[in-house]
Parts: sequence; structure tokens; C-alpha cells
Amino acid sequence: MKCPSATERSQPPTTRSNGRVVLLHTEVPQELSGLGYGTRLAHGVFEALRRDGKRVIAKCPFMSSYAARHPEYGALLDG
Repeated sequence: MKCPSATERSQPPTTRSNGRVVLLHTEVPQELSGLGYGTRLAHGVFEALRRDGKRVIAKCPFMSSYAARHPEYGALLDG
């Protein structure tokens, strides 16, 4: 299986609400499903947000469940 190209990889769509980052949706190509790309993406996003001192609203079910399984990111969540 090939590694995703730069055009296939991206950050999840986000918006801002009262200074908080709102994570809207996360998706990886179907052929890469189950290979850990979503988990690596979530980890990188939460690490960057924690490093930058951002608060997060995780509307994306995947990001929300990832944060719930990783208590180190719980303090970042607002809603």
C-alpha cells in the first residue's frame, strides 16, 4: 500500500469560536482506513493545540472519542 501523498494528507477542517478551535470533521481515504492514520492525525492535532495553549471543541466524533480515550487531552476540551 502506498503512503498518502501531500495532496491526500491534511489537517481536519476547523473553525474558531470565541478563541477556541472547533474540530469539525476528520477523514482519511477509504483505502487507508484502519491503518492508524486517523489516530496519528488526532495525536498530532491535539499535541499542537496543547503546545499552543488552545482550547478545543471537538464536534468531530472521531476527535471527541480520541480525546475521551486520552485523558492527557481532556483539559483542552470545552464541550
